[in-house]
Amino acid sequence: MYATSAMRFRLDQQTWVRRIRHIAHCSVLRLSAVLAVHALLGGCGSPVPSDAVACVEQTVDGAMNDEAIAVVVRQCTSKYRTGARTWFRLPASAMEKLKAEASLDYSGQRLSGQVYNGTALSICRLELAIVTKVDSGATEKTSYWTDLYNVAPASVGYFDVNFLKGAGLERWQLTGAGYCVG
Repeated sequence: MYATSAMRFRLDQQTWVRRIRHIAHCSVLRLSAVLAVHALLGGCGSPVPSDAVACVEQTVDGAMNDEAIAVVVRQCTSKYRTGARTWFRLPASAMEKLKAEASLDYSGQRLSGQVYNGTALSICRLELAIVTKVDSGATEKTSYWTDLYNVAPASVGYFDVNFLKGAGLERWQLTGAGYCVG
């Protein structure tokens, strides 16, 4: 009986040592992530932003993916007051995570559709390139920006775009999107 208890104690001790090492490893990873975000947010001598929008402008660069930008947006909005609502263009790498479909309404002059947001950011604007056929038979390409109610990650948002009378839809394409801060 004594040997069994000693072995059980040794096993429990080894289990606790492994757990403590795992917790320490995870804590180091978390601390390094926090320090990286702190450095990005101006903790290393950069000018201090006046609000969340300025913080995002100073911190986000073109090489960041949507997950990294989402961390920056969360940190900026929790650290600074939010000023006027401003939108920023979604990086090209995140555009492929958006899935859109649309159709013409009965009048043939309104494109109505939905977009699935597979990014880590809330989307508030869409850019659509729309090619229409005008009365003369020629085609004309126009870019339209349409506002959305904040479409959270992993959810669906809806959009409508009105055309000028006499223009028939040839084709459309989702060409850009924006995420909002503030």
